[in-house]
Amino acid sequence: MVHEEFGTVRTYVRAFDRTHAVELMNRDVDFQLRETSESALAFGRAALEGLGVSPEAAARTAADVRKRDIARLVLQQAGALPDGTNWLRGPLGELKPEPLTAPKRPARALSAETRDVIGAERREAAQRVLEPDSPRLETARPDA
Repeated sequence: MVHEEFGTVRTYVRAFDRTHAVELMNRDVDFQLRETSESALAFGRAALEGLGVSPEAAARTAADVRKRDIARLVLQQAGALPDGTNWLRGPLGELKPEPLTAPKRPARALSAETRDVIGAERREAAQRVLEPDSPRLETARPDA
């Protein structure tokens, strides 16, 4: 509507998520910014630095994630990827999270309670691999 009434005005719009950003791009806004995306990148960079990653490496990681995210957004706008969150799912219909970098050491529990939670999750994962059609192993947690 703004472009129709004021043909020379430039439009700068905040998008609240990916779907909204694609909608704005399809309406030919001059600039859109996804608030959730930018705040996540800033938060992730700060977290990496807080964990001891150098500021330069954290900046490179944030730039890489931003670049890949923009590429996915452009593909989604072009119709090469389905709308919504289902396009994130792999061939089996499940999202498979992967770390940006390989862990340098195995996870370890911070307390007896987290040790029990990690142990239960590992037993459930092993059962799913060994017996994919069987019901999940129910394990009582210490706080239950």
